[in-house]
Amino acid sequence: MIIAGVCSFKRGREVIEEKFGNELTEIMGCINAVNSEEHKSKISKEKTMWDKTLYSPPSLNKSFKKEFNAFGWYNHKIPCEYSTEYYIGDYQAPPISTSAYRDMDFVKNRLDMEVQFGKYAFMVCNVCAKMTIFNKLGIIDAGVEIVPIKEFANDMSTGVSYFEQFIWDLEHRGVSDIDIPVLILGIAGNYSENLRSEYHEKNRQICQTIFAKTAHLPDPWAFSLHRGSLSFFVGSGHADTSGHVRRSGSICSLGRRWAFAGILNRFAC
Repeated sequence: MIIAGVCSFKRGREVIEEKFGNELTEIMGCINAVNSEEHKSKISKEKTMWDKTLYSPPSLNKSFKKEFNAFGWYNHKIPCEYSTEYYIGDYQAPPISTSAYRDMDFVKNRLDMEVQFGKYAFMVCNVCAKMTIFNKLGIIDAGVEIVPIKEFANDMSTGVSYFEQFIWDLEHRGVSDIDIPVLILGIAGNYSENLRSEYHEKNRQICQTIFAKTAHLPDPWAFSLHRGSLSFFVGSGHADTSGHVRRSGSICSLGRRWAFAGILNRFAC
């Protein structure tokens, strides 16, 4: 799969690039390793899309779990003990299940990694509630949230939320003092073979431009290939598709979409 959108919530991108560079590299590799077409297996029974083949969130989640577990990312769970001290009057509560818990999808080195293909409320809860709780408990310092972009969510069952909607609400909500840095990644499906060929040609042209215009930058420039795709970080500058080296941001945009398949050695310009 590819990354089509990036949002830095409370300087999430900057903090994670600086403090969790290795973990970010693994996240990008795991996203690229998931082949979305292998999970387009759900036959819809909804009236508005009867018999249409859709992406299966459970199948996608299983694939992401396999990829992240391979890098030592694991679910982190804590038990919940619900209070009864706030009841009023003579109300007597029935016994509450002792199996209640809160959990994070994947955690490694104090970085939370959430993959969400569900309802809108779950996306908001992850960033605005769950991550802040686990931070207050001293378990994480920052988080990454992977969500589908609108185009990808359109090929899922009705009700799945998406990157564009989520980001709009976060922008208009604002940032609270209890929020933690979060990098939100909007992902899309694989390119078709025709688009993939065109995309790789753009990669080649951009790389040639970078090598021609960055002779003053420190070495080494070590590209990493992953399943036939190429992507990179370039410190605090990057080259756009017109060949101009820009000084803003460090995640390179190749063509019209964001993609991460390998990682260029990161450095400070």
